[in-house]
Amino acid sequence: MRKEIIIIFLFTNIGAYTQERNLSSEFILWTYLTQKIKFSDTYSGSIGTQYRSFTDRAGDYHLFFFAMITGKLGHGFSASLGFMNLNINQFVDTEHVLVPELRPVQSIQFSYPISKSAFSWRLMTEQRFFRKAANGELVNGYIHNWRFRNRFAYTQFLSEKFKLIWSSEVMINAGDIGVNIFDQHRTQAIFTYNIGKWNVESGYMHWFFQTSANHHENRHTWMIGLSHSL
Repeated sequence: MRKEIIIIFLFTNIGAYTQERNLSSEFILWTYLTQKIKFSDTYSGSIGTQYRSFTDRAGDYHLFFFAMITGKLGHGFSASLGFMNLNINQFVDTEHVLVPELRPVQSIQFSYPISKSAFSWRLMTEQRFFRKAANGELVNGYIHNWRFRNRFAYTQFLSEKFKLIWSSEVMINAGDIGVNIFDQHRTQAIFTYNIGKWNVESGYMHWFFQTSANHHENRHTWMIGLSHSL
């Protein structure tokens, strides 16, 4: 089973590295806070916020709020519905503008335990509505497109409180997207430590991102998070 999982991970990485591209690199600090809520044995939810700071671009950041509800379907499967609100502070022409994005999401997940480890898969669909901006300011209307996210993850339980999560996720665009059908690829290794109802998380993510038809970015991302369960 473990050999099969490794093969799946390798195939999810192929699309991110087989294109001719111009590359640049930047460093990001990604912090997040999540509140998890268990409503019953079948239904659970989560709300939270994330902040992404681009250390090489003064003033650029992403501020992110989300809410999700998840229901178990049986045999390791579950489905989720949610909504995300992303505010992107970036240059539009010559001025910084806080550009909002509204993002309804749906996903299906599968989890399979393997002794002291677990394998999981998630397919997520996002409908993305970007507020239009021009001449350094917001204007009326939204740009809409779709994004499909395919994620595989492997969790190794190192002790009762300590675990390592390794994941690989490829994202594909559709709709009003211009030329970049491939959006990005994320590979991350996260350590988590449990303290009662709290989880402390920290790790590294390699974020390979397409910005235009012939330009890509290697985003080296340090992630620090805190989650609480009710």
